[in-house]
Order: sequence, then C-alpha cells, then structure tokens
Amino acid sequence: MTVHSLTGPCDHAQATPGYRPSRLLRHLARIRHQNCTRPGCRRPAGECDLDHTVPYDQGGLTCLCNIGPACRRDHHCKQAPGWSLTQSAPGYLTWTTPAGRTYTTGPTTYLA
Repeated sequence: MTVHSLTGPCDHAQATPGYRPSRLLRHLARIRHQNCTRPGCRRPAGECDLDHTVPYDQGGLTCLCNIGPACRRDHHCKQAPGWSLTQSAPGYLTWTTPAGRTYTTGPTTYLA
C-alpha cells in the first residue's frame, strides 16, 4: 500500500509537467480539501477549479504544494486587485482580503 503525504513537506513527487494536473493529482487535491478553499465557501471540490496558488505562468508548479480547489467565483476573486493567496505548507491556504484581513483554511479532517 502506498501512502501519500497530503500535508507534509513536498518532494514534488506528484508534480505534473505542464498546466493541467494529472488524474492522480486532481484526486489527491480533492481528497485533501472536500470543498473550495476560501473560508466559508462550501462548493464541493469536484465542482471547483484546481487553482495554482502561485500562477503557473509566473513559475508556479502543478503540484500538491501549489494547487487547491477554488470555485469559479473565488478563483476570480483571488485574482482581483487587493486579494492574495499563499500556501505556507501543502494544504494550508491563507487568503488575504483587500482590507488586510487574513483567513487560513486547512485540509479536511477525516474521522477514523
């Protein structure tokens, strides 16, 4: 059985060359976050874009350490003036509003 670390240090083992995530990478990202990563948004991850935290065209990798589900509305919101998104560790995304408020979301918690 292979175990993938979804939130630990990233070794880029699941990185995909190019812009579009591989099927495995899409699956892992949607396991890590069941919903859009913007705080308060409940859009299911399967209905979301897999957004690059650091844009691909600015050198961002297509990797678990740089993607997360964002619904189309929040994907566009992130790109609006004054908004920013960072991923301090794989799966932990911090949204900063134009007013400077920060909100951090983490991976979905699963009960065993």
